[in-house]
Amino acid sequence: MPKISVVICAYNAARFLKNAVASVLGQTFKDIELIIVNDGSGDSTLAVAYAYRMKDRRVKCIDIPNGGLSNARNVGISAATGEYIAFCDADDSIDENALEALYSAAVASNADVVIAGYHHDTVLSNGKVVTNDVFTEEAVFETRNELLKHLPELKSKYLLDPSWNKLYRLSIITDNGLKMPVGELFEDTAFCLDVLSVCGRVMVIENCFYHYMQRDSGSITKSYNPDKPLFLKKRYFKLSEFVGDDKGLQKYCALYHLRNMYSSIADFFGSEMTTSERRRAAEKIIKDEVFSNAAIEAGGGGMSDRVTVLVARSGSVRLSLLYARILRFFKKRMKRLFFKLK
Repeated sequence: MPKISVVICAYNAARFLKNAVASVLGQTFKDIELIIVNDGSGDSTLAVAYAYRMKDRRVKCIDIPNGGLSNARNVGISAATGEYIAFCDADDSIDENALEALYSAAVASNADVVIAGYHHDTVLSNGKVVTNDVFTEEAVFETRNELLKHLPELKSKYLLDPSWNKLYRLSIITDNGLKMPVGELFEDTAFCLDVLSVCGRVMVIENCFYHYMQRDSGSITKSYNPDKPLFLKKRYFKLSEFVGDDKGLQKYCALYHLRNMYSSIADFFGSEMTTSERRRAAEKIIKDEVFSNAAIEAGGGGMSDRVTVLVARSGSVRLSLLYARILRFFKKRMKRLFFKLK
């Protein structure tokens, strides 16, 4: 039985898969298995995966009909035999000492989950890569209450939500029958909250190992999804349930929901929606009872937080659209500043 199973799910990812696979097989920690799940790709992804299987006996290839990322990851989890499990997206990569450091931290602290920092790499349309290293100081959380004290920082730095910056004790997932929700957006958040709800000790390490790649495709419709507000609401309920009765954290959850919903409205301006369509869609969001209640409950100390709450409490569709458009400008034209302000 290998110490670590690494799952890479790939859909039409032949162009990037070699880099991801090479980064896993080139780890200083050798006692691993790599499970590549081909999610019904129409390109040469499967051929690339099989080529690596022929070269390295640690590689397993699973070919399934296209069912989405969550389904493919669930297949990978079912096939995993390691003591621990980690995930890597097909267009990302990990530093060569990642698994060694994560495993050492897990063993030393007897942690069920180890959370690491990551390299946020933005690939611009001109090919230039802009990198921000995202991390927080080392800590060990013995209980959920200890973890909750640090939740706002972990959320704001996008350390809590993704599945790929963590090492998990596999038995925590399998013994509790945990799976990634299929057919939903933000499946990583739901999965990680489920794991953190049932696990014991959690360790956070400062090191950045994972290269999270975001590519500027130039597509005006890529970021817009009409179902996004619905799933953001669902994740808000999930997070609110996770934090329990802590009033301070409930205020934070409400604020986080407002931010996410305004980010969703900002996506309207990157779509082919007409002005009237944008107005109707924005009105549906800000007049929703959950949004209105979150606006009442939300609290935050920073200037940007206070502005978000004030705009939300105004109930004005016009002001909300203006605010969202400004957010989109910062996101698209001033990427590094936007990332720091998030």
